Amino acid sequence: LAAARIARRTGESFDLTARAVGVLCGRRGHDDVVDAHVALHASERGHDVVTSDPDDLHRIAPGLRLIVV
Repeated sequence: LAAARIARRTGESFDLTARAVGVLCGRRGHDDVVDAHVALHASERGHDVVTSDPDDLHRIAPGLRLIVV
């Protein structure tokens, strides 16, 4: 995990992220904010997501590239 980077968001940036996660949950009819947060950040950065639960992530972000384990 030495290459892992933590995205730090504060103030207005944090508020915008929180709102975007809420809107994504509402639009997709999904109640897991962690799934939505992961999908949002991966989509913004063009990253793949490693998951053991592809159905939920696919429902939130159908175009997200998933690596299923």
